[in-house]
Amino acid sequence: MELPIYNHPTLTVGEEAIRDKLYDAILTGNLQALALVDEELRFTTANAAFCNLLGLPKGHRLTNFHLSFLPFYDLPDFKARLGQLQTFNISRFEAESEVESLEGSAKYLKLTVVRLGKDRNLFEGAALFLNDLSRNHRQRKGMAAEVRELKTQNKKLKKYIAANLQLENFTYLASHDLKEPLRMIGNFTQLLERKYGNLLDQTGKEYLGFVIDGAQKMNDFIDALLTFSQLDKTEHHTQSIKTETLLFLLTKELEQAAKEQQATFQIENMPPEIIGNQDKLKTLFNLLLKNALKFNKPGEELRIKVSGKDSGGYWQFSVSDNGIGIETEYFDRIFLLFKRLHLRSTYPGVGMGLAIAKKIVHQHGGEIWVESIPGKGSTFHFTLKKPEGLS
Repeated sequence: MELPIYNHPTLTVGEEAIRDKLYDAILTGNLQALALVDEELRFTTANAAFCNLLGLPKGHRLTNFHLSFLPFYDLPDFKARLGQLQTFNISRFEAESEVESLEGSAKYLKLTVVRLGKDRNLFEGAALFLNDLSRNHRQRKGMAAEVRELKTQNKKLKKYIAANLQLENFTYLASHDLKEPLRMIGNFTQLLERKYGNLLDQTGKEYLGFVIDGAQKMNDFIDALLTFSQLDKTEHHTQSIKTETLLFLLTKELEQAAKEQQATFQIENMPPEIIGNQDKLKTLFNLLLKNALKFNKPGEELRIKVSGKDSGGYWQFSVSDNGIGIETEYFDRIFLLFKRLHLRSTYPGVGMGLAIAKKIVHQHGGEIWVESIPGKGSTFHFTLKKPEGLS
């Protein structure tokens, strides 16, 4: 390997030999990717590490190649900064670029150029140092992509929050401003029926019944919408709940409806106590029991069974019936807001009960799903996550 030798008048021949050997050892043995260019910006030598980073064939040392061979040369401002280095306006500068080797592998390299010599009137060349920043560059690109994704998700979240705030505002207005005229409609139509019902013919009475029924349905709809929206605003306080007591009270409340539907309740294998929000869980069981009572087969005894078990980190419950059942294709749809599978004239309701049930289950860290055979009945399963340290 031919190395440049800069003679110094004070060095003896022996000292020059020692210096040359030391210089050669530093250049060839240094793990730092290092190269030298002369005053004409031609390479006098480059060590193996330098050439390897550029992806050059083994043994290539760039001797007599011009600096323009490097991929950095065409970068914006590179030539201008190189000119500043040659005219002593700067002593060093850096540049970064992505380099593709002969094998096709890409690297992201940083080049540092340092002027050699102390004579400000004579440019003697420069030392070049290469550093492989590929890993850091990939990490930066990955982080930049994650930041972009986070910004996108943040925009979506803001829109979602804004939409939900609008829903909450609407619900507030609905619960107060709409319920008042509904109460007036209901009260005055009932008053009209009592006082002047005997003066109406059959058609008039039928029309009046439509008004009363419509007002009641609208009132039920607003109550359900309000219940759904208030679930997120209500404090989620938890406490110990005796399951058998909770189910006993609920079945007593539904006793009259059960008699009308020829239904019987069976409670079995319930965990003695669970931890959760008592009001919300009461609403959850109440909705599922009412759902089972509603979708019965006319003229057939309805059997509703509630069971539970301890599943390690969760409590799991099931509410099953022998009612009309649900087609498989509707298993996901029934948990959405306002989704109904039947006409109101056949099975009354506003289509929000199971959506409310799903929200309560999710607030307790669980999941809800259904298994059903059309014509034979349905079983609604749901889990409630246990508090930390209780499983």
